[in-house]
Amino acid sequence: MIEFKPKLWTGAAGGLMMLGALSACGEKPKDGTATTTEDAAASADAANTAVVAGGEAGEGGAVLAYSSIPESSRLTLRLQHIKGFLLVGQKVAKSADGTEGAAIVIGQGLSEALDPQEPKLAAAGLDIATVRKAAETGSEADIKAAIAAIDAAYAKNPGVAKDTAIGMAELTQGLYAEVLKEGIIDPTEYLHSQGAALSLKDLVAREKSLAPIKADVDALAAYWPTTLAPEEAAKIVDKSKVVSSVSRIELAINSL
Repeated sequence: MIEFKPKLWTGAAGGLMMLGALSACGEKPKDGTATTTEDAAASADAANTAVVAGGEAGEGGAVLAYSSIPESSRLTLRLQHIKGFLLVGQKVAKSADGTEGAAIVIGQGLSEALDPQEPKLAAAGLDIATVRKAAETGSEADIKAAIAAIDAAYAKNPGVAKDTAIGMAELTQGLYAEVLKEGIIDPTEYLHSQGAALSLKDLVAREKSLAPIKADVDALAAYWPTTLAPEEAAKIVDKSKVVSSVSRIELAINSL
């Protein structure tokens, strides 16, 4: 059964709480001076900037994905990022986890990729209420409506397809790097990275200019055969294969 996995210490408030706690315990930097509330606030603000830029609770892979492409295509990357959660949620809804599991996965996605940028997305024409409904019900009909809302907003704010594809490839690679840590598989990150791969595949299917990379992207998406992560580390696709596949895709994109 899929469970909601909140990510701790995200955003400015979380960063301030953590740094403030260190200060209260007498934690001092190497120069021996005490950490002040102002120092904590400044550090938290810097951390929050990274979180908002990349979404996904500030995970390194997500931040890198957004920073690796021009500002002009970051909105379309954001839309595809959110769409990935809807696409994998669509698959979960058809699995044993059903609509309840789908709602959880989509809800996680919105908290990490939509919430930090909701005002900007609303201003860009995204029907926020329709997208949020998919997270409330997990029903296939509501997920389809949410996907249509994403596509409508994408059409109003076209970025550069090549840049968006590179961002999605980086996002897929970055999230997959979080799946296996110290021999333990994280099923949530498995789904998140799968969603990114599905969204990249979706982007390539819709953008004619990206047709030449279809075979490579299909091969990448095939690394996630089901929504259920393997229970044994030995059975999961090695991250080096994902990295190699993404490198091949990015090289092909840059040659278009």
